[in-house]
Amino acid sequence: MRQYCERYGETIYNVSKSFGEIPKWEGPTAERIAAEMNEKIPLDTLVERRRWRDARLSALAKLKKEMKEQEQKGE
Repeated sequence: MRQYCERYGETIYNVSKSFGEIPKWEGPTAERIAAEMNEKIPLDTLVERRRWRDARLSALAKLKKEMKEQEQKGE
């Protein structure tokens, strides 16, 4: 998560400025985000979590395709 904050934090901050005061994703804020994410999804379970996410996304894509096909058939 720290690498994510380092990589994308400035961009997220710049895009979000139009929404009002936005905390920068650095220093204590980045540390808090990393700690909370590591608590929610510990690094030793990250591979398993990614597999779960990918399976869910695949199932969603399949469902959307089936729904579109049914819609096109008028069902």
